[in-house]
Parts: sequence; C-alpha cells; structure tokens
Amino acid sequence: MRHPTETPSRRAALGVLASIPAMAIPAAAMAASTPAITGAAAELDAELFGLIAAAREAAARFEAATMAMEEAENRTEDVPKPQALIVTLEDVKLFWHRTVEVGSSFRSSDINLMREQQPERFSVLARASITKPQNEQVEGLIRMFAAREARMDQAIAAYDRWQEERELAKERSGERAVTEWQEQLCAEMNEARQRVGSMRARTLAGMLAKLALIAPEFEEEDEWASDVGPSERVLISVAADYRLGVEGV
Repeated sequence: MRHPTETPSRRAALGVLASIPAMAIPAAAMAASTPAITGAAAELDAELFGLIAAAREAAARFEAATMAMEEAENRTEDVPKPQALIVTLEDVKLFWHRTVEVGSSFRSSDINLMREQQPERFSVLARASITKPQNEQVEGLIRMFAAREARMDQAIAAYDRWQEERELAKERSGERAVTEWQEQLCAEMNEARQRVGSMRARTLAGMLAKLALIAPEFEEEDEWASDVGPSERVLISVAADYRLGVEGV
C-alpha cells in the first residue's frame, strides 16, 4: 500500500532517481577513486577511510540527484510572465523613483518593496482624504498616489498568480519533488564531509585520501575555489593533521 504522505509527483521523481545508473556506484569505479590502503595506514586510519568512503557515496548520490533535477527542470513547462508585470510608459511615470524601463518586467525585489509599502501608503491616502486639500497641485499628487497604489495592487496580484502557476508546473513535471530530494542529499553529503573533516588523519595515506576526496572541486584558475563550503573544513583538518604529525611524513 502506498505511504499516505507519498504524492504522485514524488513517486515519479523517486522513480527517475532510481533509474539513474550513477545511483548505484560501481565497485570498479569506487576502487579506481579510492586506492587500496594496506599496512599501518589501513589500521591507524581505518575509521577515517570508512568515513571517506561514505562521503564519496553521498557525493555520488547527490550528483545523480542533480542530474535528475536538471532533467526535471527541462521537462517543466515555461509559464510566461503575465502582461500586468510588464512595465509600461505610465509605470515609468508612476514609479519615477525606481529603475524601471519600458518593456522590462517588475522584478521580485520590486514586488517585495511594493508589499512593504502597502501599510504606509494606505495611511497616506487616509490622511489626505480627511484633510480634503483644496490645492490643485496637492490633489494631483493624491490622484497620482491613488493610481500608483492601484497599479501596485495589480502587479502584486499578477505576480502571486504567476508564482502559483509556476509551482503547479513544477509539481506536474516532478521538479519540485526532485529538487527537495536533491537538497536533502546535498545536506547528507555536507554532513559526511564534515565528519571527514572532524576525523584526524594519522598517516600520510590518510591525509592524501582527504585531499583526494575534495580534489575534483578544485580546478585550475577556479575563481570560486576559496568558497567551497564543507570542503574547507577538510582542508583545514589536513593542515591540522600535518601539524600534529602523521606516520610517513
């Protein structure tokens, strides 16, 4: 019987993941990426090598899930932005204090700012209606504020409907479920690498095995190599291992 919390889209997503050969890590490939450890290193760093093997498996599962997520993204139908989110010449006049161009679309940051201004703008109009100004220029400003508020309401409502339609499209393709699964596997991979970084290497083979685990993330002239998340913990631990002293060095 199907689990009560299992949705059709999640079943489809898990089916995609299960069908990917990379999810089952070939023993030959694992052996090729993890040289056989013998002698004193195998005994002194046995626990570390076990953690590294687990981290490699977690990384392989994450990579497979990432491939599945990309495939699901390609299957997701494109939901065009509604016309109400396209900036018009009148919008440029109403929102002169913002960087908006005719033909472009309101960004999520624009919509968020509109939401934040809702309570304040209502109070401004309320005060203006009570004072009933006779000055023609002030009345013109009030009419402009009223027009801008109406346009903001229209844009916010259109944006929310668009986001709902996009989420429905992601559910239909399985993208949402696969993305959640990929994020979970990413967290598991990071945790596995944190455990490697927390385990001291007692041999040169152990130090090199730590470096081999994260080496694929460092490419020549890689601009973001300094920001590698959990791998930084592994690098720091290797330096600590060297300082503490290891067998074979």
